[in-house]
Amino acid sequence: MDTMRYGVIPGLALILAAGSVRANNVNNRRKAMRTMKRVGIGWMMGLVLLTGMMPALAAKMWNGSVSTNWTDPANWDGGLPDDTDDVVITNTTTKPSMPSGTYPATGSFNSFAISNGATVTCLGDTNAVPYGTGVAIRCQSAIIAGTLTADGQGFPQTKGPGYKGRGSHGGRGDVAGVTYGSLMQPTSLGSGGDGSAGGGAIHLIATGTVTLNGKITAAGAKVQNGAAGGSIWITANTLAGTGTVSAAGGDRGDAGGSWTGGGGGRMALEYVTSTFSGIVSVAGGKGANA
Repeated sequence: MDTMRYGVIPGLALILAAGSVRANNVNNRRKAMRTMKRVGIGWMMGLVLLTGMMPALAAKMWNGSVSTNWTDPANWDGGLPDDTDDVVITNTTTKPSMPSGTYPATGSFNSFAISNGATVTCLGDTNAVPYGTGVAIRCQSAIIAGTLTADGQGFPQTKGPGYKGRGSHGGRGDVAGVTYGSLMQPTSLGSGGDGSAGGGAIHLIATGTVTLNGKITAAGAKVQNGAAGGSIWITANTLAGTGTVSAAGGDRGDAGGSWTGGGGGRMALEYVTSTFSGIVSVAGGKGANA
């Protein structure tokens, strides 16, 4: 592993429940809210039962009613999230995908929360110089109870600066592989392998606390020779939770033949204080020289 620096931020005013979302589309949620109103359950507690979290009064909630596109306002209750908003991703059938870029474009979200069972995919842009670019999320505080992932969102198969039959990035997937990217501020995409795409890149910036009891991943894919892991960079005042952070290389695509795994990615965890006790990995895939 190239670097591992732990740190966290003050608490987010959202409460995550253990279960997944009870209503998985906007129409069901609205019907359920009307029912709860009739039986005397307040709207705030109703949202806790439906989404597994306690939102702020002006929360922008994902409903996925149109597509997977994060940037389509029709996919949101309350409109597209912007500066100072509280963002809540619920466990809907249609999972959101964030195109490569910075969110919000200016400023920061007040809070960013992914509920238990929900998944947000961070897409990569392989055209950016020199090593591609992924997704950056700026907020005051974050709770990740579900999954924030850039698995397989890096350079495609046989592409990328570290491709030499297998994907390399922070670690080598092949003895002839090339390592690249920043040790302290990793944002580069992982290189592809034979038949598999490298991991993408996630930069989560919080001025307060990041509580991770779910997963943040940017792993390389697994087909034939594995692809390299991508980049994860978390910046926070406090890092807490028992979840998983992984930018591992993809395993070889067979059970033990001639294929090899991809190299591990890059990771930096920056904090002032930390109580995080989860899993952290930038390991190479099975068979990798990483």
